Amino acid sequence: MSERITDALARFRDDFNANDRVKSLVRNWNRVIRFEADGVDAVWYMAVTDGEMRLLDGPPADGGDPVIEVATHDPEILATSFDGTGSPARAHMDGDLELYCAETDRVKLDAISLVLWGA
Repeated sequence: MSERITDALARFRDDFNANDRVKSLVRNWNRVIRFEADGVDAVWYMAVTDGEMRLLDGPPADGGDPVIEVATHDPEILATSFDGTGSPARAHMDGDLELYCAETDRVKLDAISLVLWGA
């Protein structure tokens, strides 16, 4: 399952970086996103910096940007929420995907998923 989530996050990164509308949405929005799922012995980190998203090898060394926490009890929810086959906004509203961040960041993430996947 760890590889499936890594692949889903890589697709999210690729879709994000290839979309000019998303890049416009995240102008001046630098964040670190931490992903975790129960039952999986891995944690993933992504950074959004200057309109580009990248998958990190571990937690950022500087710790300067605000961190958004994304967590779920079901690893499959995490994978489908970020590979384009599911809706992270729907998973969050259903209580299957937890977001720990400022409300403005939550709205930004919802807008990104809407632009990328229409859901």
